[in-house]
Amino acid sequence: MRFIVFAPLLLIAGSGCSRKPAPEFGKLAEEFVYKTLSFSPVSASGQGLHKYNGEEFDRMLDDMGQEAIQKQRDYYIDLHKRMEDMDKNALSPEDRADYDIVDTQIGLALFDLDIAQSWRHSPQSYVELLGSALFNPYVLEYAPKPDRFDHIIARLDRIPEFTRVAQRQLRGVPAIWIQVAKEENDGNIDLIDKTLREAVPAPQKQAYGQAAKTAIDALRDFNRFLTDDLPKRSEGKPDWRLGADNYASKFKLNLATDRTPIRFSATLKPA
Repeated sequence: MRFIVFAPLLLIAGSGCSRKPAPEFGKLAEEFVYKTLSFSPVSASGQGLHKYNGEEFDRMLDDMGQEAIQKQRDYYIDLHKRMEDMDKNALSPEDRADYDIVDTQIGLALFDLDIAQSWRHSPQSYVELLGSALFNPYVLEYAPKPDRFDHIIARLDRIPEFTRVAQRQLRGVPAIWIQVAKEENDGNIDLIDKTLREAVPAPQKQAYGQAAKTAIDALRDFNRFLTDDLPKRSEGKPDWRLGADNYASKFKLNLATDRTPIRFSATLKPA
């Protein structure tokens, strides 16, 4: 398949001996949409998927632990194999287009999990996800305000465990990303301590206050981790750039193209 352009995925390449009937692709595509959204409850609820398979996403944060990451990787690899067993040529033009989209999304997901490893190298990803988890219920009127603040309070309660997972996993982070994460984390603290605190309905103020204190303490501790501990977990000088080969792979996946990026010389000639 077209997305297999980097070494770790070569092991999952191959063509199936028996092709499954084309109608099965519709079920697979629908499963893909809901399953991959379920990997990120914060993104799912922000996009309007509030419940799935008995789970209420509005009260949850994403699981960024090793077991969850491996579960996602296993799913994408299995999905790739199932697609290989299908006869793409038997699909309608519309389904073939969807097939290519799913194909590319699998490649991008595995690229991030195996190559870019944002869960390991990108503290700002954790911080930005928390910001979305708290800000979306505040501004998106998908439910009455008291219900949405119940969801915010539930997510505040989960922040200490979320930041513990982040501290356990992060390493090899470029200095500029640490700086960005600290600045955005300060924004989250301000969001909790001021914006949301001022907006919480009166009957929920006490519950909010308790959850907010615990969450803010955890976020301030995370800032201390970013400042004092994380820089020590780097061998050499981590680079935020992917490198030419990895960038070329991501370029093809993001743009769904077989073309390669243009390489510019680092040396500029004077005018």
